Amino acid sequence: MNAVQKRKLIQERLQGANLWQWGGKITRVTGLTLEARGLKAAIGEVCWIYNNGTKPLLAEVVGFREEVTLLMPLGELEGIGPGCRVTATGQGHLVTVGQELLGRVLDGLGQPLDGSRLAGPEFRPVNNRPLNPLARVPIKDVLATGIKAIDGLLTCGYGQRVG
Repeated sequence: MNAVQKRKLIQERLQGANLWQWGGKITRVTGLTLEARGLKAAIGEVCWIYNNGTKPLLAEVVGFREEVTLLMPLGELEGIGPGCRVTATGQGHLVTVGQELLGRVLDGLGQPLDGSRLAGPEFRPVNNRPLNPLARVPIKDVLATGIKAIDGLLTCGYGQRVG
């Protein structure tokens, strides 16, 4: 392939590529709330915040105030300040699901604490609709905790959710 053919191939690929991303800049950091201007994103959408040379930070859109988008970080705020670039991902927060999660210890974002990466074939949204309580299996069997005070005053059942 000669230089003219390579150039033509690159031009064809660039014309078909979607290079546009909605982006903005951080204008204010107040506690754990980040304010960004110029960002076009919906409530619950996840965004990337690019700080000064360190790993990008995930943040979720939690609200709006006039022309300002309010973000809540999903990690440490180290290095974040006014002027940091923000881009929307176009989707909500997703986590990997599948058999490879069994027996693993995960952090709050669904990533394994042992440092390995999950290559799950399926992703599910974190904010999902709950099951219909009438469609659940009735709780019939008692779950013995071995603590007499709990078993006597707060009897638990198999399949029950306890706070």
